[in-house]
Amino acid sequence: MVSPMTKKLCLIRHADSVKNTHEVFDDQNARQDLTLRGQVELSNLVVYLRELTANVGASQSQLYSANSERAEKTAQAIGTALSLKPATIANLGSMRSGPLSGLSETEAALRFPEYMKTLKLYRSGLLSSDKILRPEGCETLNEFENRITTCFDEILSSEARMVIVVGHRSPISAMCVSLARRYLGYPDDFFGYIPIPTGSVTLFNFAERTFEYAGMQPGT
Repeated sequence: MVSPMTKKLCLIRHADSVKNTHEVFDDQNARQDLTLRGQVELSNLVVYLRELTANVGASQSQLYSANSERAEKTAQAIGTALSLKPATIANLGSMRSGPLSGLSETEAALRFPEYMKTLKLYRSGLLSSDKILRPEGCETLNEFENRITTCFDEILSSEARMVIVVGHRSPISAMCVSLARRYLGYPDDFFGYIPIPTGSVTLFNFAERTFEYAGMQPGT
């Protein structure tokens, strides 16, 4: 049984979509239908979450979603399975990519070569996100973290014992880094890369005086 003083936080990256297979930077006009792989990930998510929430119940659970089509489709399927109505949070979206929006990584490498060089270093774990040479017009890391932290604080204030958030890789990374800074001594001046597969659940447990990273349930 989940004790009355315990809260579980599930950060879920949406299931795989057509947009992910094309490897383009954030673009609201891109196709966001879930792929066959995404449908399998979604089925696995539902099975996992049903087991995880078995002792909590819908009345003590809260489901949030970013406002992209692929996040909402994932959240709606989870909500149907768990008898929860997703609450959409508009500001929980990915880092705003400005002139990169809709570009493939190949196109971005031609137009913004220094950006792609530093992005690859970040993805390799060799560079902090604040050192990425983003083109003018992109959301800065500071702006992005402030936006996500504001949303995250609202989410964490929920009295629900099971809090489920469906979103994108960059906001989930920012939420994980925020928790690591608050509870684990993660440095304030570093933002490292966190591999977060589509369809995965990053799980945290909170109790009255304790905080625990409970691991990641990977997507397929």
